[in-house]
Amino acid sequence: RRVHGGKPYPYLLMSHPNQETVRNVGPYIRNHCKLFQKFLLTHAKVLETTGVLETVTNGHVESSNTHKTGDVLVESVPGNQYILSATDFARYYDVNHPMDPDSNRDSSFKKYKPLGIICAMQITEQVQKQFFPNGSFTAKWGSQMRVNPGDFIAMPHPEYDEVYRIEEKIFGETYRKLEK
Repeated sequence: RRVHGGKPYPYLLMSHPNQETVRNVGPYIRNHCKLFQKFLLTHAKVLETTGVLETVTNGHVESSNTHKTGDVLVESVPGNQYILSATDFARYYDVNHPMDPDSNRDSSFKKYKPLGIICAMQITEQVQKQFFPNGSFTAKWGSQMRVNPGDFIAMPHPEYDEVYRIEEKIFGETYRKLEK
């Protein structure tokens, strides 16, 4: 049984659709990752309706996520939108200090400073074949998320309680490696 500070690692106690991915690839990521922090201010708005959002990256559907009223629509770089629950948004962004949106945004968007650190690694063909032979995995919200060599696979640090993919170009535009 794996433990962290005398307690089981959080990823061993989870109950969401991504937990199998976390159990299978989480230890590998933890052993091969580097720590990064998101630096780019992010636009977001609270959603007032229910619906489905397809996240499209480089013309390909990366994932699909059903949202409900109160969830948050996040856009880190123009055109890259995804959904977070209000709880997860507050975990990853400074919700206490929203800023006015850029002038090309409608006023329902605000800008937020990202918080937290991730443990991330770039996917090689070998890693894809070993852990993602079908080219995807189940995301925390239950849909399939594409993964390709060159993309980054990440986990929040130090919680390590979910696995997600960040497209290579977007990763380079939004994250910085932390120096030890």
